[in-house]
Amino acid sequence: MGLSLLLAITGFFITTKLTLIIIVLFVGYFLYSVFSFSKKKKSKFGSSFLLLFVILPVSLGLALHYENFTFSELILHVLILYNYTLIVLFNMVLLPMSFYSIIRYKKTQHHRYFPSISIIIPAFNEEKVIEKTIQSILHTQFPKKEIFVVNNASTDKTGQVLQKYHQDVVVLDETNKGKAHAINKGIKESSGEIIIILDADTRVTKHALENIVRPFETEPKLSAVSGNVKVLNRNNVNSKIQVIDYSISMNLARGIMNLYKLVPVVSGAFGAFRGSIIRNKSPFTADTLTEDFDASITLLKRGYFTAYQNDAIAYTEVPERLNDFIRQRYRWFRGFLQGYNKHRDFFLTSSFKNENNIVFFFLLNSNLILPIVDVISITAIVPTILIGRLELAALLISLNSVNLIILSIYALRANQESLQYAKYSPFLIVYVKLLTYIFLKGMIHQFLKINRSWTHIARKEN
Repeated sequence: MGLSLLLAITGFFITTKLTLIIIVLFVGYFLYSVFSFSKKKKSKFGSSFLLLFVILPVSLGLALHYENFTFSELILHVLILYNYTLIVLFNMVLLPMSFYSIIRYKKTQHHRYFPSISIIIPAFNEEKVIEKTIQSILHTQFPKKEIFVVNNASTDKTGQVLQKYHQDVVVLDETNKGKAHAINKGIKESSGEIIIILDADTRVTKHALENIVRPFETEPKLSAVSGNVKVLNRNNVNSKIQVIDYSISMNLARGIMNLYKLVPVVSGAFGAFRGSIIRNKSPFTADTLTEDFDASITLLKRGYFTAYQNDAIAYTEVPERLNDFIRQRYRWFRGFLQGYNKHRDFFLTSSFKNENNIVFFFLLNSNLILPIVDVISITAIVPTILIGRLELAALLISLNSVNLIILSIYALRANQESLQYAKYSPFLIVYVKLLTYIFLKGMIHQFLKINRSWTHIARKEN
């Protein structure tokens, strides 16, 4: 929190009196939204989207015009101040909220709860990883569990590997209709009170199953709980950067949403669902490329809660090769855009915008605001250099770099990862630019309605 305050202070010399007042007002409003948990309090300012993308830039522009900036200076400073304001806003809101979430979680009682569980693992050509995934489940010693592996028309030796575990695992053969269909086949065969869905490369830790089911005991309207998914393979720079990325986007973001029990993405790699809710009417469909996001929003639309359990730890493979990474993140971005479009009635309802304004802000932040901010940064830097204002360009680059380093260190510590990975945080500058490229590509393809299928990343033996 001290670092975020320092970041805010260091940039104030590029502001005028009026723009400084605007920045303070916006930060104050969002901080108020964060800690106003009563749903009876309605926002008088409308949605976060309107605030951030219309009112904020117009306010900055009017303030700078009043301060008698020239037209070229006005445009340039609006871009820089807009980018800077969002950085400050994100830090000043995210870090205190995350800190509060951690403190609140530590105060909860870690009681023990052992309902019957059904574990469903969709598998397509997973011969290299499926065995260790099954072994990790068997080593948890959870008393009442059944394991289903849906062999999704694998063409490798996945079926042969599964034969070794015929006493512990029920194998369901399925034609290759996609992950959502495989999950639904497993749901139909399951009998557990809680249904846990794992990717074929996910390895659960000893107490992960026990920890992920715990919230269901005391909250009857809780439909799903996301586990804390960490990076398994940490063999090159790309995968080590993803350790930081997962700590920020998976741990911090979900931890904050957990304050409201409105976690928008229950992880497809490791998520638990109340059987009585999803067995009668499954939320999993093949409508989007990200079935976990689609299913999570569907459950929220039905009036249920979703949560996050940070001590339910599992490890999953991440792409190490650049091409595989781009394909995976492209699918994520396209899937999120498809999900926003499919559930736009939910995101545009007045109750969602007003009662959960800050949730909407963070949901947009990961998949819309940050990529757009990065485009703004690039747009601002180039003309700044061309007109000879190198100090402004250096300031903008420095603010973005310091912001990423601050988030990296805090996220790693909050997620109980080694701080040695913080040395890779400078690479996040290039990493974010790559994500921006993937985002823009996904936006264009979505607009042009170019079809893309579910991608399968080549596995490694670990």
